[in-house]
Amino acid sequence: MVYSYDNPMRGTLSSVSGGFGGVSYQYNRRLQPVREDYSADGRTWVNSYAYDNLDRVYATQYPVGGVSPVYFNDHAKSLEYMLFFLI
Repeated sequence: MVYSYDNPMRGTLSSVSGGFGGVSYQYNRRLQPVREDYSADGRTWVNSYAYDNLDRVYATQYPVGGVSPVYFNDHAKSLEYMLFFLI
């Protein structure tokens, strides 16, 4: 396994590669992961993340086109994940 850090943002894991393939990460200005690109056998899959103004993940988009919003209660605790697929 090869781990790469701080490219282009200091303090972040940039990529991991090995015999299985690899994964690379992209971050926003607040150093939150916003995109993960997985690759293996010549194929690539992408997960994307969106954050609200309280820095909580409020949605995840998966490679199959599904979007999973996150709902919070009044105490800012995550209530549930729901997976929706775009058809």
